[in-house]
Amino acid sequence: MKRMHCRCGQLVYFDNHNCGNCGRELAFDPASLEMQAEETVGAGVRACVNRSSAIRCNWLAKPDSQHGYCLSCLTSKTIPDLSQPDNRERWRKLEAAKRRLLYDLLFLRLPVDETRLRFDFKEDRRTNPNVSEMNVTTGHASGVITINAAEADEVFREEMRQRFNEPWR
Repeated sequence: MKRMHCRCGQLVYFDNHNCGNCGRELAFDPASLEMQAEETVGAGVRACVNRSSAIRCNWLAKPDSQHGYCLSCLTSKTIPDLSQPDNRERWRKLEAAKRRLLYDLLFLRLPVDETRLRFDFKEDRRTNPNVSEMNVTTGHASGVITINAAEADEVFREEMRQRFNEPWR
């Protein structure tokens, strides 16, 4: 991850929403791989609509997005059922990890297009009895990356790691 700075010169981090020095609102611009700061405090940035949701997205909205989503949020095809108590935190963790992955892909100048790369964050009956799928397996096919939303939970992930005798997961 490269170093990023606010308009005031303060070092800022990839997950920041505001500058700790001047208080300006920040948003990550995937086109320039830089953090963009509002012109003046209170002016705002063209942030993704998911900034105020459970995932607290801090990317700039795509200029051509009808609903105000950023590139990262547009790649989410399926999200977990947010009426389930643990899923807001799971979704937040999954989206944060996805943003870091997309940053790396963009940094490497690999094509990232929400029509060709999609993410399904699904649940199965092990964690939500209200869904139809008995077992969601993490994997990929034809540009769709499927992740069992429960994998965001450290306890579930460790149980699966031990169950499958994996050295890491």
